[in-house]
Amino acid sequence: MDGLPRDPSRPAPPRALPSLLWPPGSAPGVRLDPQVVVDLDLPEVIQALCGGEPRRERFVHDLLAAPCADPAVIAYRAEALDDLLADAALRAALPALEALAATSRPRSGEGALFRLV
Repeated sequence: MDGLPRDPSRPAPPRALPSLLWPPGSAPGVRLDPQVVVDLDLPEVIQALCGGEPRRERFVHDLLAAPCADPAVIAYRAEALDDLLADAALRAALPALEALAATSRPRSGEGALFRLV
């Protein structure tokens, strides 16, 4: 902020949502060589995870092609998934959220979690 008080007649700026994949201060791992991606048959895995939706391919590719080996990030992700699965109301809302995501402007990775739960 520039030190000036915020004008109450103007809406507050949007807050960034926390990432379910990356805790604050973390970064993706080292990118795999493109040949390693092919050798591991990741293109087929990527297609399966995307459910045939090309708009999701870049997000899934970038996630799988830069695997994370940081135990703290892995624990963060496991805790996020545990929290999701432990919340019955949130689990029940996932199909409605996926339907909403399908009608909205696509964003990278949007809806990928819904197919995994």
